[in-house]
Amino acid sequence: MEEYNINQHSEKRFFDLMDRLVEWQKHENREPLELLSISVLCNHTNSNKLFHEILIVGYINDSENDIKRAMMSNGLKDKAFIEEMNEWFMFGNPIGGSYLSYYQTCSFDSRSDLSDVLSSLEKKCIEKYNNASINFSIPNKKEEGGCYIATCVYGSYDCPEVWTLRRFRDYKLASSWLGRSFIHTYYVISPTIVRWFGKTKWFNHFWKGKLDRMANHLQKKGYQDTPYYDR
Repeated sequence: MEEYNINQHSEKRFFDLMDRLVEWQKHENREPLELLSISVLCNHTNSNKLFHEILIVGYINDSENDIKRAMMSNGLKDKAFIEEMNEWFMFGNPIGGSYLSYYQTCSFDSRSDLSDVLSSLEKKCIEKYNNASINFSIPNKKEEGGCYIATCVYGSYDCPEVWTLRRFRDYKLASSWLGRSFIHTYYVISPTIVRWFGKTKWFNHFWKGKLDRMANHLQKKGYQDTPYYDR
């Protein structure tokens, strides 16, 4: 009997899902909705010691009213498209932010390094889909090994608030000597603080309020809360 391989099974599922999003992205079939972007990222909230859960997200570039009209369309091609998407994907807003999406998950064996899994999938997507625009959020080894305060509080390196904070880090703080010094100090002390206090309620309550206000302030100043890939 052939041994079951979770990663092979998940990779097949991953590309079955990706095939449909990439075809939609081409928009050659005049789908009733326009696909804004495709993102692949780890869902840290549902990952555990056994599995890495990876999110495949197709963000829709239409208003909520346009989406409702498309879903209620009586046109045969439109109905067939919506039915296929509903069969393969969930609909909604899995990680917050400004855009609705069709999304789905795949689980990979956690004994495989997360960065290696995502890097391998990215390479295969480049080879298979040529000019398709697919955004992979791949944490580096430092990010995976050292959990920082914002990641601890929000449960993910990839969520709207952390995307905003990462943009601020890369575009503002990293542009000055003082800002780079702050980043370096934060990276040195943050993992230790999280290791000591990260599982306590008071720690998460204290920092979440401050980080929520900071992210909201930065978003008002123009720092987006959409998927972001570190500079």
